[in-house]
Amino acid sequence: MVTALLMLTLVELLFLSTRDPQPTWTLIGVAVLGLTGSAFSWWFGMRLRRRSLERREEWKSRLEPPTMQGRIETLRANLQASNRLIEEINAELTLRATALERIRAEAEENQRLASLHEAEADAVRGLVSATIRSAQDESSTQSKRQQWWFFLAGLFCSVPLGIGVNFLYDSVK
Repeated sequence: MVTALLMLTLVELLFLSTRDPQPTWTLIGVAVLGLTGSAFSWWFGMRLRRRSLERREEWKSRLEPPTMQGRIETLRANLQASNRLIEEINAELTLRATALERIRAEAEENQRLASLHEAEADAVRGLVSATIRSAQDESSTQSKRQQWWFFLAGLFCSVPLGIGVNFLYDSVK
C-alpha cells in the first residue's frame, strides 16, 4: 500500500513538473508501471504473510505435546493403513500362488506329453533316416549309370571321328 502511494506521488510530481497541461505517454507509462509494481508487491506480501502464518501454526502444533486422543487417532489411522497394505499383499501372494500352481501343472503336462511323443519321435527319425539312405543309394546308382553312358558315348563317337579326321588329313596332304 505504501508503495502505491509513493508511486502515485511520484507520478503527480512528474505531471506537475512538466509545463505541458496534457500528460505525455511517458508519464502514462510510468503510472501504469508503478501501479503494476504496486499490485505485484501487495500480492507477494500477502502470499509471504500467509505462508508465515501457516509455518507458525505448524510449529505450534509440533511443539505442543500430543494429547491422548490425538495419539489414539494417529494409531488408528496407522493401523487402518497397515490393514489395507496387508490385504493388498495377501491378494498379491494369492495371485502369485495361483499362477505358480498353473505353471507347475502346465510343466507336468508338457513333460508327460514329451515322454509320450519321444517314442513317436524316435520312430519318425528312423523312418526319415531310412528314406534318406534309400534315396541316396538310388541317386548314386543313377549317377553311376549316367557316367557309364557318357563314357561309352564318348568312346563310340570319338574313335570314328578321330579315324575320319586322320583319313581326311592324309587325303589333303
